Amino acid sequence: MLEIIAIFILLIFGMPFFGLYLLVDKNQAANRGLGVAVLIVGIIVWGMFGLI
Repeated sequence: MLEIIAIFILLIFGMPFFGLYLLVDKNQAANRGLGVAVLIVGIIVWGMFGLI
């Protein structure tokens, strides 16, 4: 059970970085909209947890 919680925590903290990767990488040009959405949601979640 603790492993699942740790995985979810890592996924939540990594959301803005993954969104930034989708925006910057040339091979992911088709996924730029998804990158913007993941980046925005990740920043909102970081704000909810008090990281920003």
